[in-house]
Amino acid sequence: MTAPRDQAGATDAGGVERAQANARPLSSRGGVLMRVLKWATIVVVLAAVVWQFRKLATDWAGDGAAVIERGVAWPWLVGALVVYACGQFCFALYWRRLLRATGIEAPPIQAIRAYLVGTLGKYVPGKALVIVVRAGMLPSGQGRRLVVAGVTIYETLTSMAAAGLIACIALTLTKSTLVNNILGAVAIAVVLNFGVIPPVFARISRWVALPFGRDSSNLPYGDWYRCYWRSTPLWICEWLGAGLSLWATAAAFHLDVWSWGAVVYMTGVAALGTAAGFIVLPVPAGIGVREFIIILLLEKWFAGHVAGAHATAVAVSLMLRTVWTVGEMLIAGGLYALPGVSWAGARAAEIAGVSREPVEADRAE
Repeated sequence: MTAPRDQAGATDAGGVERAQANARPLSSRGGVLMRVLKWATIVVVLAAVVWQFRKLATDWAGDGAAVIERGVAWPWLVGALVVYACGQFCFALYWRRLLRATGIEAPPIQAIRAYLVGTLGKYVPGKALVIVVRAGMLPSGQGRRLVVAGVTIYETLTSMAAAGLIACIALTLTKSTLVNNILGAVAIAVVLNFGVIPPVFARISRWVALPFGRDSSNLPYGDWYRCYWRSTPLWICEWLGAGLSLWATAAAFHLDVWSWGAVVYMTGVAALGTAAGFIVLPVPAGIGVREFIIILLLEKWFAGHVAGAHATAVAVSLMLRTVWTVGEMLIAGGLYALPGVSWAGARAAEIAGVSREPVEADRAE
């Protein structure tokens, strides 16, 4: 009785080995394809950035003087940084809501700090470092990296889905003639909102779970989806903070943006530019993609009543990037300095969590 069983086991093992051997070339080809797509995307984005700077150089001779003469009102830039920071705190509160819907309780300060410090991970290509940092800095998330990863990805997808919706509404209300841009916002809104529907996101989470070697079927997708829609006021405040930051940056250049229409339009521009930058994953923090969208739409807003509309749009866009990057670094640095889990301690706990994860984490989850 033992021999046939051993023979069957050997046969099964041989079948598994053959299946793995057959899968390796496919995996290898997939990896090569992803690398090609990644570098092709980066090249396209860099080409677009170079094109924008060449166009600016051409325009600057005649229009640059008008931008320089306006000068910069620095108090408005401080205001732009403050409202952007308020929007970021709203993002962090929404992320904490999703954690709590998952069963992970974290004090507000710990959750906000983990979220905002982890935000700096988006400056690494692929943006995966965001998950590593947040899981490492959240004490209650130790040994539950898959859950924190799922919450982080879901928060990002739903926030960008909300950005697409807000961009659709804002651009339609203020510049309904921008059909192509509105259609782009609609496409982003439809695709991302479809992606966060529980049955669809369940499939996405299976891919996310592969590096962890874990089963993601027990994640509360339905609770997350309900939390997304119940948090509508929160994510409106998130993107209003980004829009007001763009509006204040434009005001810093002494531009005529003193209307509710300008505020609504620039909220849509900031949301659409950020969402478009997110979709291009290989590009760190959407650099180049976000600016391309913002410059394109700001130029259309300024055209006809601002001298050097393109040069002005570029100046505002680059200043906005500076304000947001400086703001994120100041916020992350300040919160990181708070007493609590240091990076070294968090990393050590993360490593310890990996060693006991197969035993303890499975029992906890």
